[in-house]
Amino acid sequence: MPVLLRPARPPVLDGARPREIACPAPPMALPPIRSSREQPPLVAVLGGAGAMGRAVVFDLARAGHPVRILESDRAAARRVARRYGGRACEVESADAMDPAALALKLQGAAALVNCAPYRLNLGAMDAALRAGCHYVDLGGLFHTTRKQLRRHADFRRA
Repeated sequence: MPVLLRPARPPVLDGARPREIACPAPPMALPPIRSSREQPPLVAVLGGAGAMGRAVVFDLARAGHPVRILESDRAAARRVARRYGGRACEVESADAMDPAALALKLQGAAALVNCAPYRLNLGAMDAALRAGCHYVDLGGLFHTTRKQLRRHADFRRA
């Protein structure tokens, strides 16, 4: 019989209660995820104070990654950093409409996780490419995705 698990400290999504998850295993505390003995690389999260961004920050920090939250609302980003990232988080103001400025904020990051609205995907990709870091986003509109796919070769060459 499945048991119901609740995450130890789930992200709070604007007052919404976390859903219970059906799971066939007994409840247990999960250790932080580690893939190697090395210090995990720094990951930047664009839109890290939003509903999806908080969850990404939580998961990355739990896995031991240092996280840089890039957000237009610096106060909200600081709240997320305190609640979910602890000492592993740093906060930077970022304007996702300016790829050159965003690329400067990505210096030292191994990857950019774009949790901002899809209309910012192309500019965020340009910034990641300029900064020489990996890029992933949470999806978007079909036509935007097609434009993004045209940049695949640029990332492979980088």
